[in-house]
This record gives sequence, structure tokens and C-alpha cells, in this order.
Amino acid sequence: MESMESNSTKATMESCGWQLKEYPKVNLNDSYMVYFRDFRADTLTVMALQKVAFSDFKVNLKLPISNLVEKLTPLLNKLHNGNGLAEGEVDEINPLLIHYIKKTQAYFNWKNTFGGRTRAHFIINIYKDNQAGGEYLILRPVLISSAEEIIIADDVTQMTDEIYYLDRERNKSWFR
Repeated sequence: MESMESNSTKATMESCGWQLKEYPKVNLNDSYMVYFRDFRADTLTVMALQKVAFSDFKVNLKLPISNLVEKLTPLLNKLHNGNGLAEGEVDEINPLLIHYIKKTQAYFNWKNTFGGRTRAHFIINIYKDNQAGGEYLILRPVLISSAEEIIIADDVTQMTDEIYYLDRERNKSWFR
């Protein structure tokens, strides 16, 4: 039987236009949301990261961000192929995502601007890395602050489209 918290999360997410096979079993107020737009198959999904796990996570400064992208690639491929992630894979992707996000310039800017005092929403556009033969991904992180627990799906789509068009203009080598 689903908990009242799970039912509340599902109802809130559905009211914001999210139609997912499976909804996070979390309290949205205690979570940061990560939105993924995979431009290879034009899919949009969302995951929740617990704020406590996020704040407690210690970053390995010596680990290159490219290693994290390499580890995230098979999990993101599975997430966006329509089958979703198994429970063990969710346990695997969460710390990788936290580590990745905390190593980005977007996170650094948010932390220095807001000091972590505002609700963060992480948007990650996923592009095929054509220069690597399409085997790897280019992850394009953007971080926005919003008081909302979750951003409306159509708004995320619009934001990711805007990021995509800017990237096509400014980072032409990504799309060759």
C-alpha cells in the first residue's frame, strides 16, 4: 500500500504535468529535483535527491567530472530508454548525480550567489557526443532557484529548449 507521502508526491507531480511510470517515494519539501531532457529521443523525466544526502555528500576533488559522466552514461541511457531504473540502480545513480552536480560550475555559482539558502532545481540537457562516435554523452547542467517544490513539466520543456538553442549557437562543436 502506498504511503500518504507517496500519494501526495504523485498528486503534486501530476498537477504539474508530470506523467511518470513511477513517482519518487519522497517528501518533495525535503528534496532537490533534477530534470533531464534527453535530446537524443526527446524524453523528459525528473528525479528527486534528498537534501540531507546532498548536503552531507563529500566531493572527491581529484576525480575528473568526465569520469562521473562516463559512469552516469549507462544509467541515463537506461533511464531514458523507457524502462526506468531498478531500485539498485536508483541507489547507484543518486550519489553519482550528487557528485556530478556538486562539481559543476552551475552549482558553484548557485552556492556562491545564494549560499544554499534557496531551493535548487537542477536541469540537465543530454546530448549525444558526436565527436566520440555517439558512444558518450554531453551533459549540460543548469541550476535555477525557485520556491516551488517542483517545476511544471511544460516550463521545464521550454527552459530546456532555450538552453538547447543557445548551446547550438555557442557550442557548435557539440552538434557536428
